[in-house]
Amino acid sequence: MAERSGDRRSLERDLGFIAVITISLGGMIGSGIFVLPGLAAATAGPAAPLAYVLAGLIVLPAALSKAELSTAMPQSGGSYLFIDRAMGPLVGTVAGFGVWFSLVFKAAFALVGLGAYLQLLVHLPARPVAVVAACALIVLNIVGTKESGRVQTVVVSVVLVVLLIFAVDGLRAIEPAAFEPFLPAGFDGLFAASGLVFVSYAGVTKIASIAEEIKDPGRLIPMAILSSIGFMALLYTVIAAVVVGVVPLGELGATLTPIAVAAGRFVGPVGEPVIAVTAVLALVSMANAGLLTSSRYPFAMSRDSLLPKRLEHIHQRFATPAAAIGLTGAMLLLLVAFVPVIDLAKLASAFQILVFTLINVTLIIFRTADMTWYRPAFRSPAYPWTQIAGIVGGLGLLTQMGPVSMVGAVVIVAGGLLLYRSYGRARTVREGVALDVFRRRTNRRFVALTERALAARTHRVVIAARDDLDPGQEGALLWLGVEVAASRHGEVHVLRVRQAALPDGDPPLSGNGGDGRAVGDGRADGHVVGASGAVRGPGGRRGVSIVQRTLDHQDPARDVVTYVAGHDVDLVVAALRQRADGRMQFFTDDVRWLMDNVQCDIVFVRAVRALERIDTIAVLGAGGPFDELKVVLANRIAISTASSIRFVHVADVDASDEMVAAIRTYHARLGHLTAVPTASVVERVDDRLGRLCQLADEADLVVIGAAEVDRQPDADLSDLVDHIAATTATPLLVVHAHASHRHSYLGRFLERLLYGPQVAGRGVR
Repeated sequence: MAERSGDRRSLERDLGFIAVITISLGGMIGSGIFVLPGLAAATAGPAAPLAYVLAGLIVLPAALSKAELSTAMPQSGGSYLFIDRAMGPLVGTVAGFGVWFSLVFKAAFALVGLGAYLQLLVHLPARPVAVVAACALIVLNIVGTKESGRVQTVVVSVVLVVLLIFAVDGLRAIEPAAFEPFLPAGFDGLFAASGLVFVSYAGVTKIASIAEEIKDPGRLIPMAILSSIGFMALLYTVIAAVVVGVVPLGELGATLTPIAVAAGRFVGPVGEPVIAVTAVLALVSMANAGLLTSSRYPFAMSRDSLLPKRLEHIHQRFATPAAAIGLTGAMLLLLVAFVPVIDLAKLASAFQILVFTLINVTLIIFRTADMTWYRPAFRSPAYPWTQIAGIVGGLGLLTQMGPVSMVGAVVIVAGGLLLYRSYGRARTVREGVALDVFRRRTNRRFVALTERALAARTHRVVIAARDDLDPGQEGALLWLGVEVAASRHGEVHVLRVRQAALPDGDPPLSGNGGDGRAVGDGRADGHVVGASGAVRGPGGRRGVSIVQRTLDHQDPARDVVTYVAGHDVDLVVAALRQRADGRMQFFTDDVRWLMDNVQCDIVFVRAVRALERIDTIAVLGAGGPFDELKVVLANRIAISTASSIRFVHVADVDASDEMVAAIRTYHARLGHLTAVPTASVVERVDDRLGRLCQLADEADLVVIGAAEVDRQPDADLSDLVDHIAATTATPLLVVHAHASHRHSYLGRFLERLLYGPQVAGRGVR
């Protein structure tokens, strides 16, 4: 993580194994065990213990993933940090906001939940007591993490001892008949109960959010996470079995104190108050762990400029993120004092499932990326099957949470999106590892496409030449067509376009001339005059069959399309002339129509002479990888003229280092495919259009693309092509690849996502 200017202090690494594991256990010992067994039994019946086992199995992959990620990135932020680094600040903001939101609500739920158990001990109003407890926890967390960890250790230890005694003693009181029938609500009820109790395990990975304060994170974090989830899964299952086996199902569905009810049945009068005291301690512990970990999310997000910088302030005396704790504490107090949080806590649990699913995706992204700095001390076993199982299980469980929970998760996601767009978007230019992985894979795909195109064996080229072209322009078209065809022992069809009015009822061009090799110099059906044969083409190359045709028609562009469709043409070469206003012009004004309808690649040429005498060919790009046709043409011309190729990519000034590195790697791979010397020019500039024009002016031949055209009726090519043509006299090849992903909305969207905004709204291809 890059350092920013200003006062930033590091958090102290003072949490040992005991403190770490008790924080993790404290995050799970709370409402999940003291309140939810009764609700789970009401949903799944006697299968409630199995619901805890199933939820634990779904949590395990995310726990393993988070253990690995924490040892690779032992910094404050937990799930937010990992998801942000993998998927970028947009998804990271949603995850950070959502996890913070859900943890605060869970802590508030724990404090308000004290009321049910306090009523078993004393007659005090629940909410005022919860507010006082919340204030005490806020002060405790500001004073110091070490002090908070010590209190957590004592509280969790006492609670665990009582619960273990309850479990061991309760096993002897279980009535086997209570488990018949085992699945009265079927598997739907079991899955619904698993989704309900899933929140019980949410605290297992909380310690990842305070990794920056753990003494030996590479060793202690995996030990604490795996020990906690294994121990708690067993404890949850046994306690749920005791509760179901001792208390009638009808009574369980009507109480929020199921463990106290069960203890009163098999322990006696002393059992209920002992469990009540234990529950109060456990719920306070849970609230403390929630406040401790949730406050680290705004702290980490402020470091990344997604929240105001004030929230990363560390107290000079106590070395704790006091501002972040204060914000989280204020939210906690509001919820405890005014909001009935039990339903909201259930909504937040749905987002926890979503976050755990994203954690599994995050690990796959980092493993796939193989980043040099990603060196975790612990690696999740059975990768990637463990993570795939967690993703499938999490999404499946999410569908069982019901429409209310799904809507709640959507609302939280929308809140995160709004936060990012209103604040973080303008303050961060980072990108996620996933974007870089996708970009590099896209580049490799384009390299493979280019390699296949360079190895293609056949070429049939059509040259569309208007009859009023001067000899230099026609020579350039013919030279290029022959050079391309000569490399594959192909053939060149020269179509001479003549603007002559035709009698009414004349047949269309298709079908005339048979296979395109009719010999003679007279008119054929009023349309074709031609001669064919193997002749010596321009540039001294042999072996190219040249066929000449004359088109006398009022719509020559349409006839070119028809001819191409009837003769299996691979490439059309046409003249590109400049109008008086500086814009480019084909032999008709139907360039857009031609590009949309011709069933092959097209190259428009602006040159006043043949292209033999050149030294440097510039292949320009600013919107993503090149269409393979550009590289094929540049390579063929460079071989013929003994020139070099310069691959050029001009990016926005804010382009990421990852994007620049990926483009340079892409250029290097192209260089290995071509048969001539190559160079790579990758620059980040403010004025991309102006810089592209400069680079074009420095070359002897420019190859650019025109995958999109202006949708105005009188427009021919993009503003960018027009601008380069108007500011430089360098010969141009404007390439339109027929089989290009960029013709689709998805292709243009992905290109913008991976390589940034295009030049002049359309870009150079």
